[in-house]
Amino acid sequence: MGDDIMLRSTSRIEQLTLEDKTVTERKIIQKSTVVTERKERLTEEVNACLPEDLIDEIFARLPIKSLLQLRSLSKSWYSRIASPAFFHMFNILRSMNTPEKVLIQHVTNWETCKVTLRRIREFIYTLHSEDKLPVCPIRGYTDVTPVQFPFPFSRIDIIGSCNGIICLYRRRPGFILCNFSIRREVKIPDHPFMRANEKDCEASLGFGFDPIANDYNIVGIFYDGTVHTSFIYSLKTNSWSEIDFPTRPNFFVMPRATFFNGALHWVAAERSNIRERMILTFNLSSHVFGTISLPEPSRRARELTILNGCLGLISKERSTTWIWVMREYDSVASWSLVHELDMKRFHRGARVIKALSSGGLLFDISKYSINWYTVYYPETGVLSELLKFKGTCRMLDMEMYVESLELLDKGTPCGKTISWEEMKRAAPRKRKLTSLPLFSYQTKAMEILREFEEKCKTSVAKLQQVADDMVIEMRKGLAPDSDSTLKMLISYVSNLPTGDEAGIFYALDLGGTNFRVLRVKLGGGGEVRPEFKEVSIPQSCMTGTCSELFEFITGKLAEFVATEGEDLQIAPGTQQELGFTFSFPVKQTSIDRGTLETWTKGFNIEDALNKDMVVELTKAMEDTGLDMRVAALVNDTVGALAGGKYSNPDVIAAVILGTGTNAAYIERVDAIPKWEGPLPESGEMVINMEWSNFQSPHLPLTEYDESLDASSKYPGKQTFEKMISGMYLGEIVRLVLLKMAQEARFFGDTVPPKLEESSVLTTPDMSAMHHDSTGDLKEVAAILKDKLEISDTSLDMRKVIVDLCEIVATRGARLSAAGVLGILKKLGRDNGNQKSIIAIDGGLFEHYGKFRNALQNALEELLGEEASKNILIEQSIDGSGLGAALLAASNPRLAEQNESG
Repeated sequence: MGDDIMLRSTSRIEQLTLEDKTVTERKIIQKSTVVTERKERLTEEVNACLPEDLIDEIFARLPIKSLLQLRSLSKSWYSRIASPAFFHMFNILRSMNTPEKVLIQHVTNWETCKVTLRRIREFIYTLHSEDKLPVCPIRGYTDVTPVQFPFPFSRIDIIGSCNGIICLYRRRPGFILCNFSIRREVKIPDHPFMRANEKDCEASLGFGFDPIANDYNIVGIFYDGTVHTSFIYSLKTNSWSEIDFPTRPNFFVMPRATFFNGALHWVAAERSNIRERMILTFNLSSHVFGTISLPEPSRRARELTILNGCLGLISKERSTTWIWVMREYDSVASWSLVHELDMKRFHRGARVIKALSSGGLLFDISKYSINWYTVYYPETGVLSELLKFKGTCRMLDMEMYVESLELLDKGTPCGKTISWEEMKRAAPRKRKLTSLPLFSYQTKAMEILREFEEKCKTSVAKLQQVADDMVIEMRKGLAPDSDSTLKMLISYVSNLPTGDEAGIFYALDLGGTNFRVLRVKLGGGGEVRPEFKEVSIPQSCMTGTCSELFEFITGKLAEFVATEGEDLQIAPGTQQELGFTFSFPVKQTSIDRGTLETWTKGFNIEDALNKDMVVELTKAMEDTGLDMRVAALVNDTVGALAGGKYSNPDVIAAVILGTGTNAAYIERVDAIPKWEGPLPESGEMVINMEWSNFQSPHLPLTEYDESLDASSKYPGKQTFEKMISGMYLGEIVRLVLLKMAQEARFFGDTVPPKLEESSVLTTPDMSAMHHDSTGDLKEVAAILKDKLEISDTSLDMRKVIVDLCEIVATRGARLSAAGVLGILKKLGRDNGNQKSIIAIDGGLFEHYGKFRNALQNALEELLGEEASKNILIEQSIDGSGLGAALLAASNPRLAEQNESG
């Protein structure tokens, strides 16, 4: 049917006579003439009613699109808008009242060509207003409208901007001057010297305006390793000419200049003394080079900028950034420091890259294969996130400019905005845009990682709040009938080892999936000779019955006792003393009596609850034929405290960071309201905090923590432990990877089945990946293959996984440091006035080096430099097991027996 309509239409056109066609054309011309006459009358009426200066001001305040439409209404308005006087008024009003515009250069994909093995990148360019900078959406760049260039997806270097014109450079076709406000461009071929020597020379380029000659100039400085050659281009004459460069051998000039006050400015230095930097200037009117000295300290001068109408300087030394302005141009004495920023308070990877006209400072933060940008307003202290670039997508460069009418009657149209479908059709035919899915899936994976990192942030302020909450819960827990999340259990240990103990003692250390049996020979004077054996506990014993667990333990203990030599045997008829480290919540009534309140760390033996663990162990030893007496029942943390105190009298607390976590410390008895017994001679008592259940509204919980908690054996409990202990860190990593696989196809179109298995990824696996120092992350690849059966992973994917391990470990370590700070605050020792040592035991702290370093660094950050000198962390090797044996030796009842014997 459509074909029939087309044929009939064609036939009618052919039947028109030449006369008919002429009449039709005449009617069109007449209508156009009428419209033109009406436009002219309208413009005449406006011109007659309003003064010319008022018309100019009204026009200058209009949006550029409307202004360009007015040009077509009449010849008089066309001439008015094109006049230099109107240009001047328009530029002044726009610079005063309109937010600057921003051209952003993005790299969207990084791929390796399978044929040439070269890295391939794709670039897009987007335009924005300074007050409406974009936040990269979850779908990547699909919601951001790009600007079309004659060579889509190719890199163009941004040289600079002036009066609304941006100077861009690409090796071929050369320079391009663009005014995106009016969509005009002028193409400028590069100098023959540049085409011949670009690859062999260092190039420093600049773009600016000569106000005397009313001319736009491009300046290039080239260094071939021996001499400098420099050229200048004039838009007015459309020609290049060579200019004299000052005689400075081995002079280093930064690649990009800043235009200000009629001159170009580069950061420069003598190559023989690269740290002593200066500003190299080039006056566009006189064509003379000069230098301006920098303020001190400015050895690490990085960027020049324009700040509050003055030439500004951004310099950096380690973690400190200085922002300077030159109040009077070319007056070294007028350099003034306006901002001194400790970048660690924002992010250790942060740097200032640009000062905005709004008074804000644009920060660039690069970490975890992610770039994000924030604006900090020093006057108010407000920090707002603006730009997010995930995965392979990131911002490479940006240039700010003001709207203007420059180039209005020059050049050709440019800067047309197009759809993504048009962009893909315009791409070079030599290869397909196979990486465009990165806009959705790869970016989504990085979005998940970025959101997780944001929620895991542990600023100093947040950690201080966590520590303060810890102190509050500690005080509540020491009071009778408390509802504190910390049990603050009385250990009944009031006398800690002194180093004078002597004899042979045994210990059992039960605190996780493994337990240890120890034999310790004490010779007095601090002499210790320990032997031990470590045994894995079968899963059936962790969830079976109480008798099954203790039968297994005492059987292994009997095997170990049978290996003792003649020199380790005690006198016949003497009952062997044993210290029992039992690292679960117990309500103690004396040093050798305690009933189990609840299980943790994967144990769940229901018939053991509310039973005395010493009685149960004693029964099992009797059934096994062991003649031993449990002299001390202690928590692993209390044991670690005893072991640490034996080695160093300045130890005041101990922390366990292993499969589980806990802390114990020495408290004054008069600060324990719930203590009801006689006052110990020492006046002190060791408190078992049971901090694994600590809760605070300031803990940085995430959806993954909530998921882990919901599927755990104790939902709603052990919150602190689930964020910092070795039992759970690897599982958190797995849960994040699972979401990446499900929602971002991180491992392909299907979710790896193994990844859906709970606890398949352990904390030792996480540590091994985190510490992988090989160039291609072979250890990460091996663990993914062995544990998750994922074999096809890229290096970028493996880097993301290492970054994820870093986030999880850092959060856990810093929260652990906040807990330590809470203990110090409770004891009034956080000021560092007294020597204080925290003994830390546990496999997580011992074997996970980056976790250990992050904890130590966080504690130093929280305490400050001076206090940190007097507050130390010491690793307690096998402290919990050894401490139990030492407490058995220092048990007052045993001491009394020794004295009576």
